[in-house]
Amino acid sequence: KIFAKTTTVEETLDLMKKHPNYFLRQGGTGTYKKFEKFDDDAMLDISGVTDLKTTSIKDHNLIVGSGVTFTSLLRFLSTRGPEQLSEASVLVELQRVVPSLAGPQVRNLASLGGSLLWRHPASDLTPLLLAAEAELVIRNTEGEDSQRTLEAVTRSGLRRGELLVAVRIPLSGRRVKFFKHARRN
Repeated sequence: KIFAKTTTVEETLDLMKKHPNYFLRQGGTGTYKKFEKFDDDAMLDISGVTDLKTTSIKDHNLIVGSGVTFTSLLRFLSTRGPEQLSEASVLVELQRVVPSLAGPQVRNLASLGGSLLWRHPASDLTPLLLAAEAELVIRNTEGEDSQRTLEAVTRSGLRRGELLVAVRIPLSGRRVKFFKHARRN
């Protein structure tokens, strides 16, 4: 059994290929129980992969690296001007919803990618991003990139040998609004 803290996407994919029975770990806020019974051949901590921690707006899309924490996402959204916010309702809704996710300590560790892949039925972000028609940018151990809808990955998860690299959220077109029916806490 190995534990490795990777620093690049390529290193992560290489170790995933060498150790097909791996477990990927990012912030760990939803996987702490995994350490009680560790039966994988390799645990790969990808929290240090800087390529997964970028956020940008490109070609009318918000591109959020899978390792971007909720605190970092909020910081990025707070730098957007009123004209950008008024053109993209999903930015306004993200700016409104993300601060209500857990407490500050969890938002400092939890990542967008981890939250989506955890597939928790009470996730606040999943319905918002489904409505916004978000797509996931995935790279596999053969070096091939693909895009799949969030809906497809929510239903079936990632395949072995795949790494979620980023979430692409369209900023034009569909208007979205988030409504939280009831608080859990």
